[in-house]
Amino acid sequence: MSRTRAVVLDLDGTLVDSLDDIALALARALEADGKPAPARDDVRRWVGRGARSLVADVLGLPLDDPRVTPLLARYLEAYARDPMPATRWMPGAEAFLDRLRARGVAAVLCTNKPRPIVDSVVAGLLGPARFAGVIAAGDAPKLKPDPAPIEAALRLLGVDAAAAWMVGDGPPDALAARAAHVRSAIYLGGYGRADAIMAAAPDATFDDFAALPTILGL
Repeated sequence: MSRTRAVVLDLDGTLVDSLDDIALALARALEADGKPAPARDDVRRWVGRGARSLVADVLGLPLDDPRVTPLLARYLEAYARDPMPATRWMPGAEAFLDRLRARGVAAVLCTNKPRPIVDSVVAGLLGPARFAGVIAAGDAPKLKPDPAPIEAALRLLGVDAAAAWMVGDGPPDALAARAAHVRSAIYLGGYGRADAIMAAAPDATFDDFAALPTILGL
């Protein structure tokens, strides 16, 4: 097994708890149509497969339904206007990133979130110096669970799949990692349901970031 040289990291539900800000932006977008805000637990279930998928789930419509587009635009506008009043680190995530940096292991952010919002979170909370790169929505041809974003992260670093891990919090991360031939460690304290995570068969799971260096062989 190759030594771990790079860790590809999801954002929402993995490094940060952004659920309240996502729910607030959705509520503001829906308010324009006189529609009620979705329940927080529903938003939690829907997060992870990209903004269009999230809005489609809110409306109960297929991804390609044209009625998704206007609400998506309002959601992204509301979110970009006030991206992180409540967003905070997941417990132990900041210390884990600092350990990666101290050990000389490259960290790449790989998220289905739109880049303008990702850039705000990186600049305002995470710190750009902690990352060798960022892959956001639109930087690869498809979103996770397609392997394209992880493959883009590996190309950015010039690292083989065997020397990398994907760290996320849900099935899209585990499925994308397997398709990219990258090992995956999935955080059980994030937004993914435990049964769905286990069905996606990650290489490892964890509920405390303090245990992650041992899992990754660091």
